[in-house]
Amino acid sequence: MLPRANPPGIITFVSLLIVVEAAGLIGGGLVYLFARGPGLNFTPDDLITQSPRLLASSLFIVLGMTAGVMAVGCAHLHPRAWLGAVGVQGLVLLTALLLYLVRQPWYDYLVMAYSIFLVIYLHHTDVQAAFRPPAAPILDPRDAG
Repeated sequence: MLPRANPPGIITFVSLLIVVEAAGLIGGGLVYLFARGPGLNFTPDDLITQSPRLLASSLFIVLGMTAGVMAVGCAHLHPRAWLGAVGVQGLVLLTALLLYLVRQPWYDYLVMAYSIFLVIYLHHTDVQAAFRPPAAPILDPRDAG
């Protein structure tokens, strides 16, 4: 199924919200990676002691890139983009929750609140309706003959 030509304004807004989230996740992952510790100059001991930080930052970077792809899919009204966008929000919430349980960083509340807002907004009736395929006309069997 080909994407539709002109997305409604609400879809453009959702796509922009997801782009902002993607930029925040990638930027936050890079800052978390380079703000403390040796940066890219890792020794084997650093890989062991800094593994939670490396894992969390790499997860945020990968989720940010995935969210960027979903934003493009939403902007083009790709049929599976809505499902992918909601799935990415679930993974972001899971990652943020795990990070909160391990380290309790201050920015984790922002990540969770923004992701919850996007999940609620993605479930808006107009957003869901834009991704539904157009309904086929119901034909009366009496008209066929």
